[in-house]
Amino acid sequence: MALTKIGPYEILEEIGAGGMATVYLARQESMGRFVAVKVIHRAITSDSTTLERFQREAQIIARLEHPHILPVYDYDGKHIPPYIVMRYLATGTLKDILARTQLPLEDISHIYRQLGSALDYAHRQGVIHRDVKPSNIMIDGDGNIFVTDFGIARMTEAGEHLTATGMAVGTPGYMAPEQSMGAEIDGRADVYAMGAMLFELLTGRLPYIGDTPMAVILKHINDPIPSLHNFAPDLPEALDAVIKKSLAKNPDERYQTGTELANALLEMVGASAQPLKLKMLAQETIADIAVVHKTSVTNVSDDPTKIERASTGETATVLDSGEIKKTPFHRGSPWLAGVGILAVLVIIAVIAFLALGGGEDGSKEAAAKTDIPTITPSEQAGIAVVPSVTRRALPTDIPITVPSDTPTRTPTPTRTDTPTDTATATSTSTDTPTATSTPTSTNTPSNTPTDTPTRTDTPTDTPTATHTPTEARARVLVSRGTIFAEPNSLSQEIMVAVEGADLLVIGETPDGLWYQVEFLGVTGWMFAQQIEVYGNLDTIAVIISPTPTVTDTPTITPSPTVTPSDTPTPTDTATDTPTATNTPTPTNTATDTPTSTLTLTPTEAFTPTDTPIPTATPIPPGTLPFIADFEAEDSLALWEFDPNQWQQRTDGGETAIYGRTGLDSAMTVMGQVVPQWIQPESEDLLMSFRVNLIQSSSGARFIFKFDPNYGYYALEIFAGSLVLKRGQPGAIPSRNNEREIGRVRGTAQILNGRWYEFTVWVEGPRVYVYQEKKLVIGEDDRNIPLPPGGILLQTVSSQAAGEVGWDDLIVQLPEIASDHFESSTFPTTWERSSQQAVTLFVESGESQVLQMDGAAEVSPITPPMQNFVLYARLNNTAVSFAMFVRESSQGSLGLDWDAGNVTLTQYNAANEAVWTETLRNYYGRARYKEFVMTAIGERVTIYDEGDIILEVDLPGLPPSGMIRFKTEAGDGLRIDDFLIAETELSSTADARFAFEVFEQLRTRPERDLRWDWSEDFTDRFRTRGWWENDPGEYFLDETVDFNADHRRYYIMTAEDLTVFRRIRPEIDSTRNVFGDGLDRANFRDSSDLYVKVDVRIPDDAPSGSEAWVGIRSVPNASGGLFQYKVSLVKDDIGNIVVRIAPQTQSNRTPFYEEVLDVDETGWVEILIVALDDRMAFFADGRLLTAIRGVELLSGTLAIGVEPNTVAHFDDLIFRDTSVNE
Repeated sequence: MALTKIGPYEILEEIGAGGMATVYLARQESMGRFVAVKVIHRAITSDSTTLERFQREAQIIARLEHPHILPVYDYDGKHIPPYIVMRYLATGTLKDILARTQLPLEDISHIYRQLGSALDYAHRQGVIHRDVKPSNIMIDGDGNIFVTDFGIARMTEAGEHLTATGMAVGTPGYMAPEQSMGAEIDGRADVYAMGAMLFELLTGRLPYIGDTPMAVILKHINDPIPSLHNFAPDLPEALDAVIKKSLAKNPDERYQTGTELANALLEMVGASAQPLKLKMLAQETIADIAVVHKTSVTNVSDDPTKIERASTGETATVLDSGEIKKTPFHRGSPWLAGVGILAVLVIIAVIAFLALGGGEDGSKEAAAKTDIPTITPSEQAGIAVVPSVTRRALPTDIPITVPSDTPTRTPTPTRTDTPTDTATATSTSTDTPTATSTPTSTNTPSNTPTDTPTRTDTPTDTPTATHTPTEARARVLVSRGTIFAEPNSLSQEIMVAVEGADLLVIGETPDGLWYQVEFLGVTGWMFAQQIEVYGNLDTIAVIISPTPTVTDTPTITPSPTVTPSDTPTPTDTATDTPTATNTPTPTNTATDTPTSTLTLTPTEAFTPTDTPIPTATPIPPGTLPFIADFEAEDSLALWEFDPNQWQQRTDGGETAIYGRTGLDSAMTVMGQVVPQWIQPESEDLLMSFRVNLIQSSSGARFIFKFDPNYGYYALEIFAGSLVLKRGQPGAIPSRNNEREIGRVRGTAQILNGRWYEFTVWVEGPRVYVYQEKKLVIGEDDRNIPLPPGGILLQTVSSQAAGEVGWDDLIVQLPEIASDHFESSTFPTTWERSSQQAVTLFVESGESQVLQMDGAAEVSPITPPMQNFVLYARLNNTAVSFAMFVRESSQGSLGLDWDAGNVTLTQYNAANEAVWTETLRNYYGRARYKEFVMTAIGERVTIYDEGDIILEVDLPGLPPSGMIRFKTEAGDGLRIDDFLIAETELSSTADARFAFEVFEQLRTRPERDLRWDWSEDFTDRFRTRGWWENDPGEYFLDETVDFNADHRRYYIMTAEDLTVFRRIRPEIDSTRNVFGDGLDRANFRDSSDLYVKVDVRIPDDAPSGSEAWVGIRSVPNASGGLFQYKVSLVKDDIGNIVVRIAPQTQSNRTPFYEEVLDVDETGWVEILIVALDDRMAFFADGRLLTAIRGVELLSGTLAIGVEPNTVAHFDDLIFRDTSVNE
């Protein structure tokens, strides 16, 4: 196959093919990685129904982000042909594992924990897989599973039907009764498939077996659930109950989620250890695949604009626009057969078989693959395929589509003397004969009328069921079986299949000396004496030289001739015996063109339309990533706690939770629901939180992975002490039943009365703890890893007053590429350019790391990372290395590490440098550097020993992209403890600077009239020199008590024009408070202010009244002010709305607006903090929002009202926030 490009992807080789699409291994040069590209077949693009299914597959998977669902990287539905780009994993499937041996129950439980979590996640997103089976589950070298082939998945939102109403799509051996009958289904249909597959994993066979797919379907609907002990008497009896509940006919009687089924298995197995046998078998499969790629050779064309595809026989030319111009090659139509069934209420249906890209044939190397292999003619001229027409049975593990009863689609049978067997040539490895009836009342419009009429003499009232062929397979008999490119031992050797390998047999030479086989997605020829062929030999096509005439539309008859036709659409109709008919009637024949027969082409029953994208499914509480910053009043609504011991309150502008309990009164995070972090997919977690040990007697304990049956971990925090422990099973975490795992050596840098951020990363038995982004504990728990569990907060106090504050709890799943590199094989979640230059290296002390030596590249396999946090230990062992983040076609951010300095460079789409900055003396050669960075939006932050050393906003930085490490000749790099996770900031993160300002102002002595001012509006003469004007009235309200608040205040009234009052810059005698704002690099002359004032719009003020407070206020040429202002606006129904907006020359668009809950007095406390290019805004002590990169850096402050407004102001305080700089 010739190398070429489709879009930006360089095609390397074909790794899978089916009736719907072909899958190629490709390289994405811009990202330096291999990908799997699924390209839709030419015949499918004319079928709008199937094309929509292909397009929807990309949309479905793209919205599913889960560690055990293989992700989509890219998709182009407008390209000709359309394609999907997915992660490439050179791994096998669960079916490949089962072909080798049976798995122990512990390994099956491990698989089901991950499978259940993946499917439950998909169901929560409104997606039902509908084809769960072993060949759609990939296994990597560490025994992790990845669910694939969502191509026939169904969306549960309104309007997202990929098949016509009443159509059932799936694989008969695994289909739930309601699914096979075309009824409405939900996620419990996938749970049923999990049950059928569990039966298969435990016994080696499916629960229901029949001669035909329909026979299997009817058994699923009607037959009793088989007893597990009839086939596997040695298994625990409790498993039989699990099987029966999984396979219940009524969905209400089944397990309601995949996790429920997985937990039922887990209860019998106990805490799961590592799936050792599964890992061993998966690694053997990966080794076989490595042999394939090591021995396969791909031809390189002199013309890179050509691609010759053996699977389709097409030659495609890449045009300048990216469009592919195709020269068609004659090809058989997909095999399609109609049969009738009699179910509970005499449901008349027709089974339409179509190769949808899922099935149980062959191994899978890529993220996407198709299971019904295509008959692939050789690329050399002079070879064609002659199918057999013998009637055979179809395997029950091939996906089918079952339409339910539709009156307009029911064929009317004609009484005939002799039913004629009509076989339709297919492009699959099995020929597809059809026993058809000859209806007279059903029109079959087609561009190609058949020339083979049938005789209609013998009456038959019911259409005859079709028997579809099973496949032929082969077993390798020699130690190393060679697969050749052609049936000639002098041709190119393309791969080696080891002894015992199982292969699919596609065709044979006329002399029977060579067999065409498919192995691990590669098609070639093997000498007959090297293999043992078994199965249904009738499916083997004889491959001979064709007759000289070749046209687009062949009609294959028992005599192998090719009849030309001018019809543009091919219609292949094969019959055993041409006979004359008394009355010529069109036969019920499958074609590639849309017909009124029951096919998968568009019909009146389903007309694809452009439907609006459904609204997002509500996110269940406790879904990851989970963020709790406690700013909302109902933040604790689903938490379990004693309200007498725990409270949510605002202190210093920051809302947090505070506890002064003992060990017996823990707070359970989201304890009233089942959060995602206790689900099986959450074995690895990334958790962060902030804690404040307020008094000297305060102590805090962060409990995670808590399960009363298995135990928990506890991070114990005291002043000067940080300890990681593991606790024993029990209803309540107890310090008496814990053992220490690790602690901070010496005295931990923890003081009372200060907030500290802690991050905990759990990967299997390894627990890493970071304090303020600095690694302080890294331990490997040698005991059996804990399963997922709950998160609890405890306080440990020697006195009742030992209060502890908690804030900004974030729980999320790390990317699966996060790794400590302790596996025995190179992680499948990383891509490397060279197996020799990129290896796993064991250092002294038995620590294993990823090592790059010489010219090489390596990348973690992740979806394009948008907002992320990255932790890694990096050791530049020789010369230098480069690192790229957010790398995409839109540019990247490069980090060049050289001689202790790190130079950051922002590149645009043309790879041109648009920004650069160097961190000098950042690291030491041949020593590990704890590297921590975050990229959130356009802001990049880099830390050093927990301190921020660079924080910069980079306009134009790609919104998302990949991560890559690169070394040149002579370079060396070691990577360890690599953690990457999508992250979001809590709503208070941007205001963190303001909280630090509050803390400084609390402890700083006040210097009145130097850097602290207060105006209580009681004495006009005391402060009149502060203001540039005095447009209002100092008012005394004698109706309130003498000591009451707001007895005196300032009234401002505006009629036609805005009225404001501004502080003079001259009151700053030090000339350090109100700056010129010219230094945008270090902000040495910015106006850094803390401004607090009470504002009220009286009840009798008209609607539309607006009072405001401005900061960094600068007069403009029109007599107004440039500033940032917080306004209170009275709306039409009397609500007070707070609005925050810039008032600059270039921007006046509000960026925050919300209705306030104002008390009966009507007064609202407005607080603004400005420091450097950051601002934070508060109302009544609650954070509203915070911004960065503000335009104005100079100015003072002002208060004012808009036209037709009356407003009151009181208790103004403004302070310098940069006095300690």
